[in-house]
Amino acid sequence: MSKRNEHGVVLAMAVPHPDATRNARGEKVTVYWMGPADPKRWLESQKHAARFGDERLARHTHGLLATPVPNQHAALRARIWAEPALHTRNGGPTSPIITAPPTPEQEPRPVRTLLAVDGNSLAHRAWHAYERSGMTDPSSGRPIFAVYGFLALLVGVCDKVRPDGLVVGFDDRAGSARRDRYDGYKANRGERSPDLYAQMDDVVELLRDLGLHVVTPAGLEADDVLGSAAATAAAAGWRCVIATSDKDSFGLITDTTSVLRLVNGLDNAVLMDGAALVDKYGVRPDQWLDYVALVGDASDNLPGVPGIGPKTAVKLLAACGDVDTALADPDAAAAAVGVAAARRLATAEARAALERNRDIMAIARDVPVDLSVCGPAADPGVVSAQLRRRNLPSLVHRAVAALCWTPAEVDQPAAPAYTPPELPPEPVQGDLFAAVAG
Repeated sequence: MSKRNEHGVVLAMAVPHPDATRNARGEKVTVYWMGPADPKRWLESQKHAARFGDERLARHTHGLLATPVPNQHAALRARIWAEPALHTRNGGPTSPIITAPPTPEQEPRPVRTLLAVDGNSLAHRAWHAYERSGMTDPSSGRPIFAVYGFLALLVGVCDKVRPDGLVVGFDDRAGSARRDRYDGYKANRGERSPDLYAQMDDVVELLRDLGLHVVTPAGLEADDVLGSAAATAAAAGWRCVIATSDKDSFGLITDTTSVLRLVNGLDNAVLMDGAALVDKYGVRPDQWLDYVALVGDASDNLPGVPGIGPKTAVKLLAACGDVDTALADPDAAAAAVGVAAARRLATAEARAALERNRDIMAIARDVPVDLSVCGPAADPGVVSAQLRRRNLPSLVHRAVAALCWTPAEVDQPAAPAYTPPELPPEPVQGDLFAAVAG
């Protein structure tokens, strides 16, 4: 038995406990140890819940009891919330039996989640969303509205995904390997406000001061960090959730990687998996690169194949699977999209556009992303101090709760052994130790 969140991440697990097969009456029962898949995270969550009164964090507790513990056992009830609890299940209400937790060999290893964030995408959204506020640092007069908006959005995404690791990628503004290969790349974009870049630099500095993993690869972009993070996570047996407002990452979707697309605020964010991509665009993730290469990307100044729009591209890929097969079999292409479109696809101009677009649009998978440093912010005190120093006190509690988790992969000292309390000689129905007949 397990409890999962909306992204399929295991929050709690129940495993059979072989040493507890009889209840207080001596009757045979099926006993489970129920607790969070990551007890360390639960303990940290409880600290934050107690400190900040955040009810949502309290959901990560051992409090998965189907029947509440009676008031007359207040002391034992308090101990249950602080120690692993066993539950007896036999088709009826569940009764807790306090006993030893399972050995490490019995406890299933949870699937961990890496959150990979498109820093440029979030920074631009924050800039436009908060520009009218004109928020400035009272001590220096410097604008900080984009810094505030970025962190508020990052905290919201972390709260939604509840990751075990976090990496934030940014474009390298000093150079572009893609522009070196095609000088028209993004040439249609106007000059950005110098203040946008100044606040983006402030964001990078803040994230690093908070102890978060920030990657700006030389000559590459945030998309390349996302692709490499997804590949690294998959190789380590992790899931990956990519947070971005762009469609460029749709080709990274796999069974273990999904894209949280941020559109019109976090409340309207859409989690895209393979099925959702087919539903919305009619192509699979492995066909996405060919699809966008055919139709082009106006925002990046990458024209598509003349005469091939989204509908024609979908028909072509549905029939042929990929562009290379369509080019190798003109008859199949003509049957799918018509003779005129198939002829346009076969021209030297079309082939050159396809080759250029696939080269420029391809996302790198080899940027170094170290999972061992993708953990939480350094310390709640550090987070609080850094935000207050930047005159962002209103974000302190939310940022601490969202960013200062205890990473599952870090070994912690074992908890002290727990001695079960002495059972009463005669259990009372409805009492803490009331049992369900086997």
